[in-house]
Amino acid sequence: MISNQGPHSDMTPSEETAWRFDRAAGQIGLSEDTYHLLRHPWRELQVSVPVRMDDGHVEVFTGFRVQHNG
Repeated sequence: MISNQGPHSDMTPSEETAWRFDRAAGQIGLSEDTYHLLRHPWRELQVSVPVRMDDGHVEVFTGFRVQHNG
Protein backbone atom coordinates (compact mmCIF):
# COMPACT_ATOMS: atom_id res chain seq x y z
CA MET A 1 0.00 0.00 0.00
CA ILE A 2 2.71 2.53 0.88
CA SER A 3 5.80 3.35 -1.13
CA ASN A 4 8.94 4.83 0.39
CA GLN A 5 10.05 6.41 -2.87
CA GLY A 6 9.24 10.03 -3.57
CA PRO A 7 7.23 11.24 -6.55
CA HIS A 8 9.14 11.26 -9.80
CA SER A 9 9.08 14.02 -12.39
CA ASP A 10 7.92 11.54 -15.04
CA MET A 11 4.70 10.73 -13.11
CA THR A 12 1.41 11.92 -14.52
CA PRO A 13 -0.73 14.06 -12.21
CA SER A 14 -3.03 11.09 -11.51
CA GLU A 15 -0.07 8.81 -10.73
CA GLU A 16 1.37 11.37 -8.33
CA THR A 17 -2.02 11.81 -6.66
CA ALA A 18 -2.31 8.03 -6.22
CA TRP A 19 1.23 7.92 -4.79
CA ARG A 20 0.41 10.69 -2.30
CA PHE A 21 -2.87 8.97 -1.32
CA ASP A 22 -1.05 5.69 -0.69
CA ARG A 23 1.50 7.44 1.54
CA ALA A 24 -1.17 9.29 3.51
CA ALA A 25 -3.25 6.11 3.94
CA GLY A 26 -0.21 4.32 5.37
CA GLN A 27 0.68 7.20 7.68
CA ILE A 28 -2.80 7.43 9.24
CA GLY A 29 -3.26 3.66 9.45
CA LEU A 30 -6.26 3.54 7.13
CA SER A 31 -7.92 0.11 7.20
CA GLU A 32 -7.62 -2.04 4.07
CA ASP A 33 -11.41 -1.93 3.53
CA THR A 34 -11.54 1.87 3.66
CA TYR A 35 -8.38 2.11 1.55
CA HIS A 36 -9.92 0.04 -1.25
CA LEU A 37 -13.22 1.91 -1.01
CA LEU A 38 -11.49 5.27 -1.47
CA ARG A 39 -8.80 4.10 -3.91
CA HIS A 40 -11.30 2.62 -6.36
CA PRO A 41 -14.25 4.97 -6.93
CA TRP A 42 -17.71 3.67 -7.71
CA ARG A 43 -18.04 5.94 -10.73
CA GLU A 44 -15.73 8.32 -12.60
CA LEU A 45 -16.75 10.75 -15.31
CA GLN A 46 -14.19 12.42 -17.54
CA VAL A 47 -15.13 15.26 -19.87
CA SER A 48 -13.27 17.36 -22.43
CA VAL A 49 -14.18 21.02 -22.66
CA PRO A 50 -12.96 22.94 -25.71
CA VAL A 51 -12.47 26.66 -25.04
CA ARG A 52 -11.67 29.31 -27.63
CA MET A 53 -8.97 31.47 -26.09
CA ASP A 54 -8.69 35.26 -26.43
CA ASP A 55 -6.09 34.93 -29.19
CA GLY A 56 -8.42 32.67 -31.23
CA HIS A 57 -6.82 29.26 -30.72
CA VAL A 58 -8.80 26.42 -29.14
CA GLU A 59 -7.56 24.82 -25.94
CA VAL A 60 -9.12 21.58 -24.66
CA PHE A 61 -9.37 21.17 -20.88
CA THR A 62 -10.11 17.89 -19.12
CA GLY A 63 -12.48 17.74 -16.16
CA PHE A 64 -13.27 14.90 -13.76
CA ARG A 65 -16.05 14.01 -11.36
CA VAL A 66 -15.50 11.05 -9.09
CA GLN A 67 -18.16 9.38 -6.94
CA HIS A 68 -17.08 7.02 -4.15
CA ASN A 69 -20.43 5.47 -3.23
CA GLY A 70 -23.87 4.93 -4.72
